[in-house]
Amino acid sequence: MVKGAHHLTGNIQADDVLWISLLPRVNLDSCSHNFFELSEQPEVAYTHLRICCYSNGGIARIHAYGKSTYPISPRATIPQTLTAMPLTSEAYAPYGDVIHPPGARSKTGANQGTASKFHHVALINNLFPQGDGKMNVCIFRCKPAQQLPFTVKLLERHPYSTQAFIPMTSGGTRGYLVVVALNGIDDRPDLSTLKAFIATSTQGVNYRQGVWHHPMIALDSVTDFAVIVYENGIPKDDCNEVNVPHVLVRVPGFQANL
Repeated sequence: MVKGAHHLTGNIQADDVLWISLLPRVNLDSCSHNFFELSEQPEVAYTHLRICCYSNGGIARIHAYGKSTYPISPRATIPQTLTAMPLTSEAYAPYGDVIHPPGARSKTGANQGTASKFHHVALINNLFPQGDGKMNVCIFRCKPAQQLPFTVKLLERHPYSTQAFIPMTSGGTRGYLVVVALNGIDDRPDLSTLKAFIATSTQGVNYRQGVWHHPMIALDSVTDFAVIVYENGIPKDDCNEVNVPHVLVRVPGFQANL
């Protein structure tokens, strides 16, 4: 078995280095050269290879050959690991809104003085070109992450609509993980802007239209979210999804739900 890692700085033997399987376990012919072609195009330029041997024999050396089929962009600004930070309105502002009382534009009294009304905690937009997007108020029931640190492998966006998530929990969930990135000049996620946030169970989150984000990542336990989004029923208009180079996200204070 051969695994690869993209690791520019630090200790390659560290526990948080993400190793990706490139070649499954295979039998080798003894006293000869063995050649293998990868079945899939790697998503990143790997800097290190690891060989896993399952016999008493040995391997004299390994050579890796390849060619670039696309322009190579600098990798220095692409984070290999991220540590999720607490969600705040200020830190999250480039990506959307945090739905909680501190994010309100104003506050007034309501219900004959028995309540406070916090105004405009999120900007909900319907930017479908023909105006054919219809509001869908729905509920997402999300299973908790089964592996932490969490590996980001894909991101999605809603090109014409904001998407708001508001947790509905009885107290068994302390929070959830939010992963976001801005759009790049190539109309794909700009991974230099990739951020991870830990939202509490008393905070909702609103993704601005066109902002790339990971599908909702619950923590601790199964969590229901009330969701507000505009859709027209055409998949390419409602949601775009792309694979991205893998990024490992540490989530302090949380453990995987096995």
